[in-house]
Amino acid sequence: MIDTLAPPPDWVKNRATGAVPFDQGKLTDRRRAVTAPSARLGKSDWTDWAVGYGENIPVRLEVRLDQPHPVSAVKFWLCGSPRGAAITADGRKFRFNESAKTAYSPDDVREVVFTLPEPVTTDRLTVELDATPARLIIAEMEVWGP
Repeated sequence: MIDTLAPPPDWVKNRATGAVPFDQGKLTDRRRAVTAPSARLGKSDWTDWAVGYGENIPVRLEVRLDQPHPVSAVKFWLCGSPRGAAITADGRKFRFNESAKTAYSPDDVREVVFTLPEPVTTDRLTVELDATPARLIIAEMEVWGP
C-alpha cells in the first residue's frame, strides 16, 4: 500500500488520496492496466495510468508492506529527470544520484532503478525523488526483493 504520495500530484491526479492499496492506485495497478482498454486504441487515456507533477518540486512516497520483506530495489517508469533520490528502509537512508548524470526529454518514458547496496528487510520504506528541472510523470512503481 502506498500510504503517502506527497505532495499530491498537481497535473495528472491519482485516483484516490491518502492510503492507496497496491491493486488500486495508478502507480501500482499494473495487473489492471494490462487488461484494461488500450490508450493506443483510443479506449482510454494515458492519464488513466499515471500521475504527473507540473512543478519543480520533490516527491515523497511512503510504502507499507503487509509484513517485513527483503527489499533490494525500487523501480520507476517515468518521464522526466529526477536529479536523484533517497530510499529510507529500516532506519537506514540510501542516496542515489545516477539520474543526475543525463538529462532526458520530458517526453521519453524510461525505467529508473534504484538498487540498494544490500537487501534490507522491512515493512515500510520511504522513497524521495528530488525535484526535476521540468514536469515529472510517474507511470509505475515497483518494490523488488532479491
